[in-house]
Amino acid sequence: MKRIALFSAAVLIFWTACSDQPQGPRAPLTRPSAALTQNLVTATVCVAYAKELEGAKGQAASSPDKAVLQQRVAALSAVIADACR
Repeated sequence: MKRIALFSAAVLIFWTACSDQPQGPRAPLTRPSAALTQNLVTATVCVAYAKELEGAKGQAASSPDKAVLQQRVAALSAVIADACR
């Protein structure tokens, strides 16, 4: 009885494996160009800096007497102006 069950399972597995339709040739996968990759990385960094700048502006607005926060806002603005625009 065990042999029949094992044989039946083997035949079932073989039959389902062979019944799949063969897939046609596919186009080769290409990597994005270096310029596109660099633009995506730059864009991601710019988004992070912009979020940081908004947070720094909010903190600087709530306590305008802090010169360190004003310097941080100026530094982030300069980085964004240089790298992102």
